[in-house]
Amino acid sequence: MLEIFGPSAEKIVNEHIFKRPSIFSGPCDIYEQVRPTADQIHDKKTTCYGGKHTFAAALNGKASLLRAGLILKTCKALLANDKTYDYLRSRVKSDSDDDSVKRAFHLFNPLEKIDDKLVAKFRSLQKHFWSSSKKWKAVFLTLCIDPGWQIL
Repeated sequence: MLEIFGPSAEKIVNEHIFKRPSIFSGPCDIYEQVRPTADQIHDKKTTCYGGKHTFAAALNGKASLLRAGLILKTCKALLANDKTYDYLRSRVKSDSDDDSVKRAFHLFNPLEKIDDKLVAKFRSLQKHFWSSSKKWKAVFLTLCIDPGWQIL
């Protein structure tokens, strides 16, 4: 998510994703933690937020309603934030055309090829909205909540 939404996404992603290792998994490693001072951690993503029980968290989390809800909440927060939305929108570049839909898809699914039928579905979705911003937010939200890319 940080690569997709840019550096301004860090606070939102830390709050909703990284602080919940029991839901999203990813074991923490106390030896990766660098503490410049007693109450400061250099990289928040290496923090063992949940205490000792997170040392052995699974590498990939299981699908659950709570996980899906937190992903939806995170995606909506990222799209509502002007800086993260503008960063993502700038990476798609052009307005609403097939190539821009393909670029948006590849941001979330860099190793997959998008089918022309799916491009047409996204373009059809965009037709339901008047403003360019709402068109793109609908596409980005759909791509963001798709569990297919969510191996963190």
